[in-house]
Amino acid sequence: MSTKGATRVRMADDTTASADFQEAAAALFSPLAGGGRRSSGEGGRKSGLSALEEGAGGHADKKPAALVSGMERLAQALRCQPGIGPRSAQRIAFHLMQRDRDAARSLGEALLHAVAHVHHCELCNNFSETRLCDICSSSERDVTRLCVVEMPTDLMLLESTRTFNGLYFVLMGYLSPLDGIGPRDLHMPQLIARAGNGAVREIVLATGFSNEGEATAFYISELLKTHDLVVTRLARGVPSGAGLDYVDPATLARAMLDRR
Repeated sequence: MSTKGATRVRMADDTTASADFQEAAAALFSPLAGGGRRSSGEGGRKSGLSALEEGAGGHADKKPAALVSGMERLAQALRCQPGIGPRSAQRIAFHLMQRDRDAARSLGEALLHAVAHVHHCELCNNFSETRLCDICSSSERDVTRLCVVEMPTDLMLLESTRTFNGLYFVLMGYLSPLDGIGPRDLHMPQLIARAGNGAVREIVLATGFSNEGEATAFYISELLKTHDLVVTRLARGVPSGAGLDYVDPATLARAMLDRR
């Protein structure tokens, strides 16, 4: 067979395959577009393809509510958590449904309970299920010292060191104008009122040492200048067990300035 003849055979095969694909698509999609009636022949192919093109052009990004499965809703809900992307959310969702449904049930119950019962402590702004948290309601804490932290995780970390016996105030973040987070978003008026209650003598600024954390600490110290209070900042220095060659210049300089 000549090259031209072989080319004509391949073109004929391609045409037949294309026609078969169009006929299969028409048979699949025409019931959705034509009320359940299956078309045949050229008219059926045109009807099915028209429905397919219309669906692709008008509803490409919108999925009918009936087609949004419970697994997709679960994955979408998991994606709202920090650090969890689409693929991680899918893996977690499939694991919970396939391997550990008891854990999934417990997770759902814990989330519902937390949303219904966990609020902010009226004094320190930390999470609590009662009007005052355990720390603020304790009679063994030193009420003259108030430690300001960014997040509840920072409070827990400081408590684990067992070196501070005062009270806390949780900002729930740090100043970040680019993200639209201002002083009122960090409950600054509540902090100033707490610092000026007459019992507090020292304010410990335990915000982070990032640019935002430093700016937040500076802002609070400026607000408290008119109060008769001692304002201190967490010290920075060489980490325990680390050599000087592993310490960045800024930390090493601060350690030298704050030496004792």
